[in-house]
Amino acid sequence: MLKAARVPFLALTVSALMLLAGCNRIADPSADQPEPIDVHSSTWAFNTDLVIGQTIQGGTVSVAMTYDYIYIKYKAVDGWWMVATQAHVALTKDSIPHSNGGMIPGQFAYKVDHDPNTQEYVYAIPMKAGWRSATQLYIATHAVAQEKDANGNPIGGQQTGWGRGPRYSQRNWGMYLVVPVPKTLRLPASLVHVQYSGVTNCGFGYSPTEYHVWDVPEGYAPGDGYFPAFCLDLGIYVYPQPYYARLWSSYDPTMPAYALYKRGTDDPVPYDKINYVLNTYGPPPYEAADAAFLQHVFWYWRGNISWGQLTEDEQAAVLDADLRGEGWIPGAGQFFAVLIDIEQTVQLCFLVLDP
Repeated sequence: MLKAARVPFLALTVSALMLLAGCNRIADPSADQPEPIDVHSSTWAFNTDLVIGQTIQGGTVSVAMTYDYIYIKYKAVDGWWMVATQAHVALTKDSIPHSNGGMIPGQFAYKVDHDPNTQEYVYAIPMKAGWRSATQLYIATHAVAQEKDANGNPIGGQQTGWGRGPRYSQRNWGMYLVVPVPKTLRLPASLVHVQYSGVTNCGFGYSPTEYHVWDVPEGYAPGDGYFPAFCLDLGIYVYPQPYYARLWSSYDPTMPAYALYKRGTDDPVPYDKINYVLNTYGPPPYEAADAAFLQHVFWYWRGNISWGQLTEDEQAAVLDADLRGEGWIPGAGQFFAVLIDIEQTVQLCFLVLDP
């Protein structure tokens, strides 16, 4: 696992800092639509239908949260295009702008007219302190949609769309979302120092290991110290020497593509299931057998080993996570994975941290 072509002690390369092309676009719509940055599709923690005209499943609405941002992704499909979107985030249902007739999208805090029309758009909404400390948020996601033929010609008139959830009022069909708030850490955007400092085996084996992290800015997590860790790659290595690294929440959809996807594919790594297994099958400290059990499951989800290379118990854990781990997020006192992004050519590992 941890021996290979030596990588010098250097700053994160440009290719690792830049987010790759071919992805969605996001912007903070409250800031007069600045030039957006790239965001990659991943396993979003919350997903629901985009319902158009009350009965048509015309796409999806997805939500992801980090310490700094709430990301809301609208995606239209099957010939539907978004003319405009509006979103509002609140601590209570009654805090969503409304009247006796229901919610008022024109008064939502975040609004974008999509000219030209678009099929995918992601809001990056700065996370407020009051939202971060809540257990759940009430999010209204409204769209104005237009159906078009293969030549881009409109079919019929524009339609209203909502993210599927409870109805706000029985007077109309407007719906809102109730989204759990994950417990996250305030991770630095700057590089920190990391060094592998455990003992492990190469190949299809594993022993408990950890990383030393230091030079973390004051006020940011995880702080300087030694933390349990797992790796996500086989055949890509890291030496037990100092590196610069960027730390990413495993729920952050703006990570580089090589971290979000199984290498060389567009198949997302199921970080929600990884976090479910971390908490269900062995929070730290780890004995050797427990560490190997978990590591094999993580390698499987990263695409490094096959189903047949898992033991029956490891296969059972994967099946359990398939059933119960989709959309799973950590609560208070639970552990979650924080990725150690050194650069694309170095083994991707993650710390196991308690938020």
